[in-house]
Amino acid sequence: MNAPRSAAHHPVGADPVPKLQPARGRTRHEIAIAGTTLVADPAGALYWPDEKLLAVADLHLEKGSAFATRGVLLPPYDTAVTLARLSKLIEHYRPALVVALGDSFHDGGGPARMPDVSRGALAALQRGRDWLWLAGNHDPDPPQGVGGRAAMPAFGAYAGGLNIRDRAIVALFGALSFTAYLLGAGRLYAIPAARCMSD
Repeated sequence: MNAPRSAAHHPVGADPVPKLQPARGRTRHEIAIAGTTLVADPAGALYWPDEKLLAVADLHLEKGSAFATRGVLLPPYDTAVTLARLSKLIEHYRPALVVALGDSFHDGGGPARMPDVSRGALAALQRGRDWLWLAGNHDPDPPQGVGGRAAMPAFGAYAGGLNIRDRAIVALFGALSFTAYLLGAGRLYAIPAARCMSD
C-alpha cells in the first residue's frame, strides 16, 4: 500500500484527492420500511431508490484544520478523502438529491477554511443534483459559500437518541420484528431488534 503523497508533490491547481479502490466483497442490504425499500450501503450511506436520494451523515469536513487552529496537527487530508469516498457513492447511485444529515463540517468555520481544490471537488459533486445540508451540533448555522441549501435538524420525539426498542420506533413496525443494521469495518451487521437491549 502506498503512503499518501504530501501536498508538495502536487502541481499547483492539481486535485490531491486520493484515488480509492472499490471495496472487495461489498454487499448492500435492502431494508423495507413502511412499504418503502431503502438500500443500506456498507460505506455508511443510505439510498432511497424511488426518490433517487442519497443520505450521508457526520462528514466532519475540515476536522483536521479545526484541530490545527488549536495547535493539534493532524494530516490535512480528511476533507479530500471524505469527498473522494462520497464521490464513489455518487458515481454509483447517481442520486438526484444528496442529503447531508448534520455535522457535515467539524465546526462553523469549516466552510471558510476549506481549500479551493476541495471546494471545487464539492461543487463537482453537487453539479446536476439538489443538495441539502441539515444542521448538526457541530455546524448549527447554515454553511456559507459551499453550494446547496440548508434546513433545520429534526426536532421531534422520533429523532435522535431513541433506543430502537423504544415504543415510538416499535410502533412504526407494529412489533419487534424488524432488523437493525449496524455499520462495521467494511460490512453491515443485521441484528434482530428483539435481540437488542432496552434502556
